[in-house]
Amino acid sequence: MKLKKLLLGFATFAVMAVLCAICAGAENYNGFNYNLMNDGTVKITGYNGKETDLSVPAVIGGNSVSVIGSNAFDGAGVKHIVLPDSLTSIGYRAFAGSSLETITIPSSVTSIGTQAFAYCKNLKSLVCNADCALPQYAFSDCGVLSEVKLGNKVTALGYGAFQSCKALKQIELPASLTEIGAYSFNGCVALEKVSVLGRITSIGSNAFDGAGVKHIVLPDSLTSIGYRAFAGSSLETITIPSSVTSIGTQAFAYCKNLKSLVCNADCALPQYAFSDCGVLSEAKLGDKVTAVGYGTFEGCKALKQIELPASLTEIGAYSFNGCVALEKVSVLGRITSIGSNAFDGAGVKHIVLPDSLTSIGYRTFAGSSLETITIPSSVTSIGNQAFAYCKNLKTLVCNADCALPEYAFSDCGVLSEVKLGNKVTALGYGAFQSCKALKQIELPASLTEIGAYSFNGCVALEKVSVLGRITSIGSNAFDGAGVKHIVLPDSLTSIGYRAFANSSLEAITIPSSVTTIGDYAFAYCKNLKTLVCNADCALPEYAFVNCTALSEAKLGDKVTAVGYGTFEGCKALKQIELPASLTKIGAYSFNNCVALEKVSVLGRITTIGSNAFDGAGVKHIVLPDSLTSIGYRAFANSSLEAITIPSSVTTIGNYAFAYCKNLKSVRIGETKWNFESQDAFYGSDKMTLYYMRSENCLGLLKYIESSEDIANFSGTLKEIPAKSISFKSQKYTLVVGESLVLSPIVNPVNATNIFSWSSSDSSIADVNSNGEIFGVSCGKATISYTSSDGISGKCVVSVVNSGKTSYEELSKKDISSGYIVLSTNKFVFSGKSFVPQVCVFINDTKELIENVDYRLTISDNSNIGKATVAVEGIGDYCGTLKSSFAIVPGKVTNFKVKSLTSTNVTLQWNKNTSASGYEIEQYKGGKWVNVAKITGNATTSYTVKGLAAGTAGYKFRMRAVKDGAYSDYTSVLTVNTNPYGVGGFKCSSKTSTSVTLKWNKGTTASGYQLQQYKDGKWVTIYTGTKATDTSYTVKNLKAGTAGYRFRIRAYKTYGNTKQYGSWSSEVKVNTNPYGVSGFKCSSKTSTSVTLKWNKGTTASGYQLQQYKNGKWVTIYTGTKATNTSYTVKKLKAGTAGYRFRIRAYKTYGNTKQYGSWSSEVKVNTNPYGVSGFKAKSTAKNSITLGWNKGTTASGYQLQQYKGGKWVTVYTGTKATSTSCTVKSLKANTSYKFRIRAYKTYGNTKQYGSWSKVLTVKTKR
Repeated sequence: MKLKKLLLGFATFAVMAVLCAICAGAENYNGFNYNLMNDGTVKITGYNGKETDLSVPAVIGGNSVSVIGSNAFDGAGVKHIVLPDSLTSIGYRAFAGSSLETITIPSSVTSIGTQAFAYCKNLKSLVCNADCALPQYAFSDCGVLSEVKLGNKVTALGYGAFQSCKALKQIELPASLTEIGAYSFNGCVALEKVSVLGRITSIGSNAFDGAGVKHIVLPDSLTSIGYRAFAGSSLETITIPSSVTSIGTQAFAYCKNLKSLVCNADCALPQYAFSDCGVLSEAKLGDKVTAVGYGTFEGCKALKQIELPASLTEIGAYSFNGCVALEKVSVLGRITSIGSNAFDGAGVKHIVLPDSLTSIGYRTFAGSSLETITIPSSVTSIGNQAFAYCKNLKTLVCNADCALPEYAFSDCGVLSEVKLGNKVTALGYGAFQSCKALKQIELPASLTEIGAYSFNGCVALEKVSVLGRITSIGSNAFDGAGVKHIVLPDSLTSIGYRAFANSSLEAITIPSSVTTIGDYAFAYCKNLKTLVCNADCALPEYAFVNCTALSEAKLGDKVTAVGYGTFEGCKALKQIELPASLTKIGAYSFNNCVALEKVSVLGRITTIGSNAFDGAGVKHIVLPDSLTSIGYRAFANSSLEAITIPSSVTTIGNYAFAYCKNLKSVRIGETKWNFESQDAFYGSDKMTLYYMRSENCLGLLKYIESSEDIANFSGTLKEIPAKSISFKSQKYTLVVGESLVLSPIVNPVNATNIFSWSSSDSSIADVNSNGEIFGVSCGKATISYTSSDGISGKCVVSVVNSGKTSYEELSKKDISSGYIVLSTNKFVFSGKSFVPQVCVFINDTKELIENVDYRLTISDNSNIGKATVAVEGIGDYCGTLKSSFAIVPGKVTNFKVKSLTSTNVTLQWNKNTSASGYEIEQYKGGKWVNVAKITGNATTSYTVKGLAAGTAGYKFRMRAVKDGAYSDYTSVLTVNTNPYGVGGFKCSSKTSTSVTLKWNKGTTASGYQLQQYKDGKWVTIYTGTKATDTSYTVKNLKAGTAGYRFRIRAYKTYGNTKQYGSWSSEVKVNTNPYGVSGFKCSSKTSTSVTLKWNKGTTASGYQLQQYKNGKWVTIYTGTKATNTSYTVKKLKAGTAGYRFRIRAYKTYGNTKQYGSWSSEVKVNTNPYGVSGFKAKSTAKNSITLGWNKGTTASGYQLQQYKGGKWVTVYTGTKATSTSCTVKSLKANTSYKFRIRAYKTYGNTKQYGSWSKVLTVKTKR
């Protein structure tokens, strides 16, 4: 009865448990947890059984099993499982992390969840017959998966489907497959063989990145290859079919084994497509490839030749950069542009550029192996340094239709033949700088500008033929060049700073068109013998300084001044004639011209500067009466023998004529200069001073006589009075409005009196202090020339009207002596006739009446040009009188800046229909100078070149012209030039998370703008506010990351406005990996040390170094990031101070980039183990133990095993202590002992290994 009740209780409990389970929606069948779904099928939700070999039932409780739910077997210990054919869906992470060893997915499955079998570390074999796509990370990180068979219903491989399946060696992709997803086989390092049977249309990003695949046949159904699809893989050959229309960036980059490429793709090759494929030697591009992208073949160092197909139109920047073996490039296509650095450093020797080419970029062929190059006439743009540093370039033919840019061919050391076509318009900054083998060049008729430094350092360049209408030669253009002769054209207006300095010029003629010459323009030309300078300007500072062979110098009549040090040190110069146009002799102009004996002064010079003739050989010079100032030491130490100082001089500097050992005669007139500085003649002790008797001269004499400093003047004082004064004629006739210069005859000729001119009637004839007579009105006047002593000479001047021969003939009223006043002298053209108001006057007071006193006629008064106003006397008047007024074109409108660079400005304006041309003027040298005469009114822009970079206040104005008539000028347009581009931009240092960028100080910069390329656009990351700010550290970067891009430009601040220069070329930077952490000694022996460190998340490997013999030596290079320990062997026992350090490296292509060094780990090795450990003797209650002396020991530690543990019973403090007696033992008892040596390092004991345990028994 009790048993029945007990059984009934159990039954009731079981029923209740089942009911509770049903109510909860979960059931269990043979360990499988499941739910019954709404469609009547079963979903397995888990397994709580203990079996490792399972079969999932097809039916549970009469219901078909169709779903294995998410995480159902996640982490389970199941090794083998048979899935039923009823199964249609496998959920998210259903088997992830389980112990599965094999799996077959039946064809009934139509849905598999993400990571369904991921991280199954024991999974070796997979058969997937599923009728669906494999999802994201389906089998990722199944590290031992080696066999995979995909059925012919699998349609796609999802993102990371087999990622990091490192044991997978081969796979056959079925005919049903259309897509290989991103990262599908990423990191499958053993995957060598991939057979593609299907009509795959796309291969996703990083699909085979880092995979071991050597060969793969891409089907002709393929249209898309993604970013880094095969990057870093083991591919040896690849053929890209013509069906491909899209290839992602770096698709095949860093394939270190890739030797052969056939690309028939119907698209452009993308950025870095095959970059750093170090052994790629054969590349064939099909006739559908349209462009080679940025860095496509960069760093392909084994590539020897390539044929660019007819379909190709663009060679992108850095395309073949660093392809050092690339000798032959055949261009079949209609290429229009070759990008920056495309062949920079490449081995190409010859390339034929097609006549479709229009653009060559920055440093395109720089540093390449080019031997010859012809640039076609189709080229309209060439980038800076395009062919710079081509050390093998011998021949150049340039037919480009543009200016040669900055440093275009600089440092092409063997360039000997250059032919420039007749479309080259200018030579840019440093275009041929340091082309040391260039011997001659012909500058074409099209050339208008020779830029700064163009031929600087061309030491062999002897002959330069100038055919063109060159307007400017820039600074240092021929500085140091070998040029001996050059004919400067009459179109030339500007010669820059040091343009020909230190050159080999032997003769030079400067045409009259030149209006600007820079300082030092011809300085240090040691072979220059002959100079003809017809320039229309002042000679600048040091223009011909130290031209030591210059013996002939002729200055034209437009030279206005001789500047500071112009001819200083010209020791062979013997004579010079200073023209009538000259007004100033600058300081040091002829200083130390020791051979200069004769100086002829024709001009109205007002100033002779300090030291102008100091040390010069000049013996005689006639100073004009226009001279007002003689500077400090102007003639000091010269060879002067006599000098007359005109009365116009108001200033003489100290020591002006000091130490003139040959000076015998000095004549002064009515002096106005400060005589209290009479050091002027210090040391000239042979001279006689001839002076005029005047108030100021008497003061001078008084000063000299009373001076306590006798050395100030040691010559003789003497006055020469005039005895008589006469003229060649006593009567002269002069026409009203004209002038006549009278030359009196003074006896003696060296009289030192003061003379003065006067007129008896200045209203008829006036006279100035130079004896120039002016006819004012008809009549007679007496002109007198009188000395300070009252001696006088006189003559009579008759002033007559035009056409009259005597005063008596003036009785009739002649209207021609009057004048016409017009209401305006200028009208702006309108197509109508213009008639100004006309007034006629005679004798300055009487206004004549039209049609009474005169008849008026106006002609040519409707068209642009000069209109004539004619007056004919009638009535009481006779004769005629004429005047004119101008009809000018309309004023130019909308005059403004179109574009601006550092050295050029393009001006533009509206077309003026009333003009036949235009003139543009620039304000320079204190005056307006014409810079352009433009024929035709259709031209509405003009580029002014050769400006100084980063310079404020260039001023321009313009006017229209037609038939010699000019419009009013426009308002003045003020222009500030941009600063130069930034030079020397580079990465100077970098860490794992930062990059320090550096650049040269901009000579024209106020600051800089630095940008980084982020998220598809350039972003400003730094603005430097000082020109001296020449570096910047970019922080918070991602460690071990490739391809950070930076650029920089200078700005110049004008007022509150920043004006920017051109962008630099990009600097690309890969960051270092993180420094190694956790670096330590994990264990050591007497002869070895085991070092350990943490795995680097950004590392490709590690470099371990030991400090040996005074330097760091690499002892280990780990090639995997997982290599995190190393044992250093063969060390010396018991030795202190072994030093170690480590750093990580990241591999970019073929290059290792290193992180920072760790802190040093210093290790002392253990001493050797103790040898010869034995019992020397035993007694009843003691044991005497002995051992060998340790060569590396400081002492010993002896232990006895007692009480279940080892106890130290003796510590020896000397290496020579090699025995010990252990006492107080029991008789006839076995004891255990062990020993080890220790080495003392400082205060620390470092122990060696324990000896073997020694068992010893005491005696009975």
